[in-house]
Amino acid sequence: EKIDKFNQYWHITITPYEKEIEPNVPPVDDVLESFKYLSKRLGKENVTLRYDPIFINEEYTLEKHIESFEYMLNSLSGYTTEAIISFIDLYEKTKRNFPKAREVTKDERLKLGKEFAKIGKKNNITIKTCVEGTELDKFGIDSSGCMTKEVIERAINKNLNIPKQKARNGECYCLLNNDIGEYNTCNHGCLYCYANSNKRLVKRNLKLHDPKSPILIGEIKEDDIIIERKQESCISNEKTKQTRLF
Repeated sequence: EKIDKFNQYWHITITPYEKEIEPNVPPVDDVLESFKYLSKRLGKENVTLRYDPIFINEEYTLEKHIESFEYMLNSLSGYTTEAIISFIDLYEKTKRNFPKAREVTKDERLKLGKEFAKIGKKNNITIKTCVEGTELDKFGIDSSGCMTKEVIERAINKNLNIPKQKARNGECYCLLNNDIGEYNTCNHGCLYCYANSNKRLVKRNLKLHDPKSPILIGEIKEDDIIIERKQESCISNEKTKQTRLF
């Protein structure tokens, strides 16, 4: 109820990985039910599935991913219009924390893309990629961006007055570029995590978390510099200011 006054657009990540990869992530079926709850409350345009990162090994084979993706989309049919996929990026911290991970080959990406597109079409769900180039476009997969101006306009059913932006990293046209999170603060413990450097640092930061503090980790100190960001509505022809996320 506290956030009902905000315009909202959610990305919800669900993967097929077990506890040895994602130690503290809730079971798949629990997250699917939470997804459906949000969809019923906000609308299917306002919640999108993220199936990422995708990696391949002896347990999580191409067949396993295809089976898992189909299970999820069959479950979410009618509850969302989009599903976003991306393949694992092996940053140095990822290699260190998940040494058994390897990049997905082009042949594997093409096989998954072809099958995922079929599953999406069957469930009337558009499959999109996140910064993966255009190699899967031939299967009907959308590579235009996962949180573009058009996506958000459709989700909140309002026009946005936003200048055209340059692509970040040459590919990403997503609008949001201010993250309210913080590195080394997630306790899910996923081996592939792009944000956590090591468990020790995460534990230290979590001990400093105070839910009553205005910042995520610790308290504001006397010598901290607080810069208040100017917030303006991007909604076209809006005459009255409202509290909003976008």
